[in-house]
Amino acid sequence: MLENQVLSELATKQCHAHAHRRVTGDLIVSTNSEQTDWDAFQATHFYTQSMTIWRRYARFDIIVDSKGGLVGFIDHEKYANPGDYVLGREQAEALIRDAGVVPASAKLEDYSSITPPAGAGKIWKAVFALARPETEYELLDVEINAALRTVVAVRPKRRGGARA
Repeated sequence: MLENQVLSELATKQCHAHAHRRVTGDLIVSTNSEQTDWDAFQATHFYTQSMTIWRRYARFDIIVDSKGGLVGFIDHEKYANPGDYVLGREQAEALIRDAGVVPASAKLEDYSSITPPAGAGKIWKAVFALARPETEYELLDVEINAALRTVVAVRPKRRGGARA
């Protein structure tokens, strides 16, 4: 019978190979638990290993308030290739509300296009005023990649432009 360490290495290699056939990207396989059992009826040992497969994600920032609550995010990968697509104010508001990233009571105050970090194309920015402003921020800046029809960032902001 092979040692558990050898069995673990073989199982991890097989898991990694199987995962690469199904999932693209840089994968990490980690072992959660392992167990060796004896089956008297079949007169053999069985090795069982539980694993988790992780896929690295692009840079994604989480914005939290002073209490540790989630108040926004920036998904840097989704800024790529926004093109020069036009997204009307009503379409943008519907997309943002459907995504659930602003409270239902928030009011759309401003809507315009901005230049993305890479410098080419347009990212659309909507500014929402909160009906019950938090002590740390009163507004939410929401940015959209019209080519992907997705929200790429939600940033809390104080009136006057300062980020919370």
